[in-house]
Amino acid sequence: MILDCGMRVCQLELQIHLIHITPTVDKHLYLTARKNILEIYNTFFSKSPIADAQIYLNLLTILTAVREFQLKLLCNKSDEYDNDFDCSIDLSSVMKYIDRNFTENISLDKLAAVAGYSKYHFSRTFKKKQNISIVQYISHKRIKLAERLLIDPTLSITEVAIQSGFSSLTTFNRIFKAEKNCTPTEFKKMYMASAHNK
Repeated sequence: MILDCGMRVCQLELQIHLIHITPTVDKHLYLTARKNILEIYNTFFSKSPIADAQIYLNLLTILTAVREFQLKLLCNKSDEYDNDFDCSIDLSSVMKYIDRNFTENISLDKLAAVAGYSKYHFSRTFKKKQNISIVQYISHKRIKLAERLLIDPTLSITEVAIQSGFSSLTTFNRIFKAEKNCTPTEFKKMYMASAHNK
């Protein structure tokens, strides 16, 4: 079986002129193509009134399998150049949006919409590019702001949590302690003690 195709994605061009579909190339693709070609053959000679629709469905199944194979090749090829398939996502607009809104409730849906991709694709790509999940990234920005706010003696821990974008004091305490190895109250006391000793 030979297929002729070409494609361009992410400014990485991968030209595939001939693909010989064999079990050694890709077992799943080979089995899918073989099964559907046999079904096309049988359907063609069955004289079924819906044979043309069944043949069309079989062809779509083959083409889908070929496309999945192409994308797998592209991802493998682009990994060699440290330029993965997700390179099409420009995170700069997302980062600007987060910088302006991290103290608000930011949904994954909204961030994915800013990036122009599905939630799954955006989330996976963000983690791959930043080495941190989107939730961790936003929490980190909130904790950095909280650190600056905690040194203000006029602000309570609850006010700091709210101004930093945390929806609850419990969440704020848990995330702060995980990142800073102390509670916000302990952090505030340590700062006040060090400032008093100067």
